[in-house]
Amino acid sequence: MLELKTTGGSQIEMQDILPMVDMRQVLFSIFILMLVIAALLLSGCHQDDDSSENSEPADDDDVADDDTSDDDTVADDDTIADDDTFPDDDDDDTADDDSCLQPGADCTLGETAADAGIFVGAAVPSDPEDPRLSLVSAHFNSLTAENAMKWGELSYHLGDYDYTTADALLAFAEDNGLRVRGHALVWGKYPGHGYPADLETLIGQSPDPYAFVQTAIADHVATVVGRYAGRIESWDVVNEPLSSVGTQFDPNPFYLAMGADYIAAAFMAAREADPDARLFLNEYFLVYDTPKTDALLDLLEDLLAQGVPIDGVGIQGHLFVSEPLPERLHRFLTAIEALGLDIELTELDVAKNVLWDDMLNGQTLFEAQADAYDLLAAACFDVASCTGLTVWGIDDSRTWLDELFPFNLFAPNNPLLFDRDLAPKPAYFAIRERIAEAFSR
Repeated sequence: MLELKTTGGSQIEMQDILPMVDMRQVLFSIFILMLVIAALLLSGCHQDDDSSENSEPADDDDVADDDTSDDDTVADDDTIADDDTFPDDDDDDTADDDSCLQPGADCTLGETAADAGIFVGAAVPSDPEDPRLSLVSAHFNSLTAENAMKWGELSYHLGDYDYTTADALLAFAEDNGLRVRGHALVWGKYPGHGYPADLETLIGQSPDPYAFVQTAIADHVATVVGRYAGRIESWDVVNEPLSSVGTQFDPNPFYLAMGADYIAAAFMAAREADPDARLFLNEYFLVYDTPKTDALLDLLEDLLAQGVPIDGVGIQGHLFVSEPLPERLHRFLTAIEALGLDIELTELDVAKNVLWDDMLNGQTLFEAQADAYDLLAAACFDVASCTGLTVWGIDDSRTWLDELFPFNLFAPNNPLLFDRDLAPKPAYFAIRERIAEAFSR
């Protein structure tokens, strides 16, 4: 049951809304059907082998970078400091008098996260000169390259690497004291983007596809993780190994050649290349209490039983203002924590849905959105093993939701923490205050 927390703390349940007008029920059913169809399309969608080398696909995880910006400078909020801080593992559990965890502290989101010993980051485009990057250095303490470190972006043809963009973004992060999450070493969607454009052809030509893919994964992971060893704090080693809907593995080229063995192979190669990096499996969900969540827990248990060196799980959060149900998410995160694994919410964006006008109950969209982000942050930081969260973009002027069907039908989705004028939205402050409350206890 979808629900929305209001400013008064009450909850509006869909069962209270849908009976009011039959057309709303029809619209909602159509919307949910479109989400399922989109998920299925994303699961099976691949570019043609003869597509242009310069083309970049749009997908539910990322979209092609928009290198243009209407603003030559990034707006400052005079109420927020611009200092950069990096988390200190030695921070005390209680807040000092001058800590950003104190009520009313005049600190950025990144500074507050740093004082809490956690990470709050943003996914950034593949343009090291994008002026919006100054927002990231001013307001966050972590950075994820949205596309630049994916296998197909680094190596359009197998074995032929170009690190120009990835190197530049890493240098920017280091210059500004930002933690870096590497994303993503092995992802089975979109040739020429998620993996090399010629990989499937080469697999088909090999007399031993299993051995070929095993070698390709080992070589790629060793090459990239080895290049950045000691500089990238954590990696999404395997991204979205499960099907979009249901409990099966995604039938990607790696799985078709090696079965589920490709997952263990990638993690073992990553551990060997950088023993100190935290290694994550990253997955997305439409909701957090389905057979797919059970399938992920089963997969994690199996990997751990095999001795696979996995350190954590990234839970994507592409959600709408009427979600999430915090109890469901909390149960899911607690089950992951019970396996001894770290957790990060890795791809957060909270957009409107077709019924949002009826569900706001007097709130503005951005107020309701702030409530949703607050619920996500609270669920995460109520679990001791949750070490951070990442929003999937910088500001509302550029988001994959405005480009990919069916979400583009509702554009502008405005799902991020900064608006199109590059000013912080209520959700920014909601997360900041939630962190301060959670870690000042």
